[in-house]
Amino acid sequence: MVAMRNNTILDRLACTSLILALVVAPATAQTILGFDPPANVIEIPPSATPPGDYAVTCYLYDDVMIQVSDSKSPAPEDALILPQPENGARAKCGRSKPNSVKLSSAGFYFNGRLGDFLLFEAADPGGASQFIVFNVRNGHQLFQDGVLGADGYLGLYGITSVKMTGGVLHMRYRRGVNAPCSLLSDRDRCWAQLLSKGDIPRGAFSEPPTAEVCKKGYEGNPIGLMPPPDDDPSIVSYDVALTLDSNGNAEAQPLSTPQCDPMP
Repeated sequence: MVAMRNNTILDRLACTSLILALVVAPATAQTILGFDPPANVIEIPPSATPPGDYAVTCYLYDDVMIQVSDSKSPAPEDALILPQPENGARAKCGRSKPNSVKLSSAGFYFNGRLGDFLLFEAADPGGASQFIVFNVRNGHQLFQDGVLGADGYLGLYGITSVKMTGGVLHMRYRRGVNAPCSLLSDRDRCWAQLLSKGDIPRGAFSEPPTAEVCKKGYEGNPIGLMPPPDDDPSIVSYDVALTLDSNGNAEAQPLSTPQCDPMP
């Protein structure tokens, strides 16, 4: 699948309804992105879960169950991985077991599984959203990065393809970096700051986004809203092809020139 390009906020808002559907219905996202479909999904509403202030959703696969508890915030708790032995007692949704593996995924929704890889994405993002990839066998965090478009305000669903070849995960997504400064008002200093912090890999690009590119991004806001000030912090984004193995060895290859938009 060809990675999507985000040039203006207005362009991305055209896809808002699709994004909301994906965020609200993880099973739909799994189907579109090509994740392994769970054999069953069990949802326990808050009223059935003492003390009744959070819901539990369990994704059942042949070998494991992924259990996610979600409060009303939204603020998901750390997810659990529970083994599903072929010959033995199957894990029950809503009850943690002594042999469960806890993931460091609080504040993240479960998006899907592909082989040994579990993908979680921030539940309440602002600007570019964070996502995390875990190893389903041991619960280790393998990779974390930012993606543009995971929230409804900015529109486009930033992860555009997910597949696995020879046990290696291949992802394409719109990488997003929330800058603490404005590339429109202070281009060179802001870019140097992103490079020094490692937010943008050195050598990945010959130069930062041009003033014309940033101006287009800042002016492409929803109809009826005033353009943000030039010194509004920027979101830097570009298409990426990621390869990741189950030991956490990762390579992210830029596929496009960087763009910039204002923080929402």
